[in-house]
Amino acid sequence: MQKADMILSILSKKPIEFKFNRIYRQLFNLDFYYGVIDEISKNEIFKEYTIKENIDIDKLVQNIIFRLKTEKYNPKDLNCIINNKYIYLLKSTDISKFKEDALLNMYINEGAIEDYIIQKVLKQVLDNIYFSNLNKEEFFKILDKKEDVISYLKGIKHIYYYKVVKINLNEMFHVKQIDILTSIINDKIDDGRLKALIDLFIKSNYLRFYEIVKNDDLYYMYIDKDSHVSASLYQLYFLKLRNVIEELINLNRVNVSAVCYYDEALLMIKHGGDVKGFLKDLNYRLKQLKYMDIEEYQLKDSNNIDFFNYNIRFRNKESFTKILVSSKVMNTSINNFKKENKPSYIGKRINLKREDIIRLYTLEIDYIYEYYKYAEDVNYKMRRFRYYHKNSMISTIALKENISIKAVKEKYIKRYNFSHQESYNQENKTPYLSNRLKTQKI
Repeated sequence: MQKADMILSILSKKPIEFKFNRIYRQLFNLDFYYGVIDEISKNEIFKEYTIKENIDIDKLVQNIIFRLKTEKYNPKDLNCIINNKYIYLLKSTDISKFKEDALLNMYINEGAIEDYIIQKVLKQVLDNIYFSNLNKEEFFKILDKKEDVISYLKGIKHIYYYKVVKINLNEMFHVKQIDILTSIINDKIDDGRLKALIDLFIKSNYLRFYEIVKNDDLYYMYIDKDSHVSASLYQLYFLKLRNVIEELINLNRVNVSAVCYYDEALLMIKHGGDVKGFLKDLNYRLKQLKYMDIEEYQLKDSNNIDFFNYNIRFRNKESFTKILVSSKVMNTSINNFKKENKPSYIGKRINLKREDIIRLYTLEIDYIYEYYKYAEDVNYKMRRFRYYHKNSMISTIALKENISIKAVKEKYIKRYNFSHQESYNQENKTPYLSNRLKTQKI
């Protein structure tokens, strides 16, 4: 039996025009599943799960393959796995469950570990069929790491650009879009069983992944999105978009740079050529592809564009793009910790142990900083958030222990030597109360 890596390598080296058939049988290869299990076995919660449920790994793999062979496999609806699970984790007394891999832990909590493993294997197969030449076109970048997107945008001297077009795939999927995705898949795959498996995931709301996780801005930051097959399904659309844009660039003789990240794309258009003709043709072609959410910006004096929960500032008086914390996201996040414009306790956390309340708040500030640490204004924007966040924690502890806020500060806060002015120490994140956040360079 061939190793999974060898099979994936063969898939990735096929020519662009090659049409794949008889791929589904490769999913019966044990090595795919043991590879995924070896990876997730590093997760403490998965270890606990296998011990608690007395999981026999060999039987787990055999059962997955049996269900695929007999075509009796049907994944759970993604809404059932993810939706409202953040609330569950907030109520959990074991806060560490949220720290390692929130997505994997949610699948485990819902008894859907087989779904998690199969979607990981399917992602590997799709990525090697479609995306081996993902960024072969210099003008069009499809990126899956936040650091790469920031580095790319920071390197753009947008003073030379005339227009920016933002395309958002989120919440756009219905029957017509799924038909288009099916046609994209059919261009490369001629295997009925594999296409049926992909269709099962689509019908189980895997194309609504970003819509689901974006219901909570904090929650969106926690999840490792690029390990999910949904990321590959979205990238298929971007491959189609790349082909359309390349055709229109040649037709209208324009200069375009594009960057795509998860469910969003920015097209930056320079002066020269038939820009109006390009935009007219682009809007027409995108409507054919059912892209509904299209925003167009003309770069005059200044433009701020929300992109992957950051604020991208294009300003012609400055050479390079500024990467800032999204005020919209920050304000939404602050609303979770205030009431009537004052810091407020969170009722669902009162039943946690005091140590877990502090640990949970610390975890939140760490995650938000980790997400925004490359923003130029992270310290300024986080200062207001931390005011409400810290005092929400103090209010929650005060209500739990039935003591005054002043008493909480006397009893607990002084031991943390709280000061907004202390420098941030990346190696020593705890307690967050004594840390000051600052921009990190890529």
